Amino acid sequence: MERNAADLEEKIEKYLQFWSNNGMDRPLLGFSLGGYFPFMSFKGSSGFRVGGHLAPEMINPEAFLDDYERIVDSWGRVEDDVIRAVAPLPGFPWLEAMVGCPVRVSTESVWAEPRNASWEELEGLGVSSENPWLQKYLEFLEALVEHAEGRYPVGQPFFRGVSDLMAALRGSDRLILDMYDAPDKVLRLAEACTSIFKKVIEHHFEIVPEFDGGYVVEQFALWAPDRVVRLQEDASALYSPKFYRDLLRPYDAELAASYRYNVIHLHSSSLSYI
Repeated sequence: MERNAADLEEKIEKYLQFWSNNGMDRPLLGFSLGGYFPFMSFKGSSGFRVGGHLAPEMINPEAFLDDYERIVDSWGRVEDDVIRAVAPLPGFPWLEAMVGCPVRVSTESVWAEPRNASWEELEGLGVSSENPWLQKYLEFLEALVEHAEGRYPVGQPFFRGVSDLMAALRGSDRLILDMYDAPDKVLRLAEACTSIFKKVIEHHFEIVPEFDGGYVVEQFALWAPDRVVRLQEDASALYSPKFYRDLLRPYDAELAASYRYNVIHLHSSSLSYI
């Protein structure tokens, strides 16, 4: 896909108007071709066994590059307002895998099984720089950046948020009881998950270059004139407003304050919390 400098400049101007909340006469509009589930878009996953588990060594980024090229070529058939990006297997549960949740293959996608870890197992929770899943994610990023050669941006896939990681680690049902029975432990776990999110994002930005002076959140085709981060709190749909305010909002605020631009994804039942 060849870059159209005039078209790109016009799009960036619209993004700048959006971020400044100045001069917008309508929302930015974008359209997608195809599905978002990884196995609907990537033939490189054809060797994964449905129902089986994935390990980092089973994923070869080079095997997916032709798929990415095909997807990028399809962008030229759409005239809209957005700047699209690629990301390492967008629907993949990267963060859950990094904290030890088993990753299982389904027919269209992959999902992280709850780890159901005890509090003792979660003492000192973290993701080291040698973590195999972190290394695989960064390897995938490097492969995409090298392959793109500046023709299009490489962006952040959707990382699950603090509540999502806690639910994956403890199990959703157990975590609800934890809020009543062990709120101090929940707070420490939220702090650890926040630190993990920030560490992975920092590694991400060490590899991903700017694209025309900014960065992109892949899922939302959201360009910003500085580092931009996608946050998420789907599991907060299980929280009462009080539990969200007391146990989660401080960590969302910390993450949001760490980056000049950010966006948060929620399930609809959580919208009243923010």
